[in-house]
Amino acid sequence: MLLGCALFYDLLKPAAILCKVLQQDDVCVVEAIEAILNTSKAIEKLASTSFENLPTAKMVSSRMVHNADGSTTYQEANLTKHKEGVTYLKNHKNEYTTSVLACLRDRVKAQSTDILTHTLTILAPQGWDKAEDASFGYGALDSLSTRFRVPLEKANVNCALLREEWSDMVDYAKRYLNLVQVEYQVLWWKFFNAVDAKKWTNILSLVELLFCLPVSNGHVERVFSQLKIIKTERRTCLGEGRLESLLRIVADAPSLSQWDASGAVERWWNDKTRRSVKDSRAPPKKKGSSSITEDDGIIDDPYTLALEDWESWIAE
Repeated sequence: MLLGCALFYDLLKPAAILCKVLQQDDVCVVEAIEAILNTSKAIEKLASTSFENLPTAKMVSSRMVHNADGSTTYQEANLTKHKEGVTYLKNHKNEYTTSVLACLRDRVKAQSTDILTHTLTILAPQGWDKAEDASFGYGALDSLSTRFRVPLEKANVNCALLREEWSDMVDYAKRYLNLVQVEYQVLWWKFFNAVDAKKWTNILSLVELLFCLPVSNGHVERVFSQLKIIKTERRTCLGEGRLESLLRIVADAPSLSQWDASGAVERWWNDKTRRSVKDSRAPPKKKGSSSITEDDGIIDDPYTLALEDWESWIAE
C-alpha cells in the first residue's frame, strides 16, 4: 500500500501541476500550452522509468528497514506482504502510466499534440533566433491555416501569403528585437504596433485567433459555482437582468482593494435628481407635541418645533 501511494504520487504530480496552471484566473495561452506539452512528456518519461527509479518510490524504499527475519518495517510500522506488493507494482506500473496519460489527453481534448506544438511555435518568439532554416515555421503555418480555415476566410485572411509575411516578420524580429530577454507579450505588442505591421495583416490575424483559443474552462466552472451561491432557494424572485449583473461583478470585476468607486458614484448621482441633506423630508414630530396648545404660548403645529430644532442642529 505504501509503495502504491508513492507510485500514484509520481504519476499524478505532473497532472497536478497542469491543473494548477489551468485553474488560474488569467490563463496565459503560451504558458498553458507549455504546461500541457511538458506534462505529457513527463508522464511519458515516467512510463520508460523503472519502478525502483521513480523519485518518490525510490525515496520511500530507501527509508525501509529489511530485518533479518525477512520482514520489512517503515518508521517502526511492519509492512505485511511487502514483496508481493513490489512485484505487483513492477508488473502493472506501465498499465497505470498509460491510463493516466490517456485520461490527460482526453481532458485536454487533444488526441495529438501537433496543434499545440504548432501554436507554441508561432506564439513563442523566444525560439526564433535559434532557427537557421529558411522554412522555419512553415509546417506550423500550414497546419494551423488548414485547421482554422473557416474563421480565417471569414476574416478575409489570404492564407497564400502567410509564409511570405511570416518570413518577413521573423527576419524583422531577429534584426531589431531582443527575442531572449523580453516577454513574448511585449514582443507581440511591438509586432502589432510596428511600422511594417501593415505588411503582416494576414499573419497577425492568425496570431489574434491563436491568442483567443480557449485553453481552459476553469473560469467558466467558477462562474457556475458563483451562480449557485448567488441564486439560492430564498432568492427565487431574482430577475434575470439583476442576476446577470451580479455574476458579471463576481466574475470580472476587480477586487475591492483595486476598485475606484468614484466613477460609479458620479454615475449614480447624475442618473437622476437627488435630494440634498437640507432638502430632505421633514423629520417626524416630537413625542407629546400633539398636546401643546396656544394657551401655553407655543405654536400648535407639531412639525414647526421639530423643524426648527432640526435646522439649528444642521447649522451647528
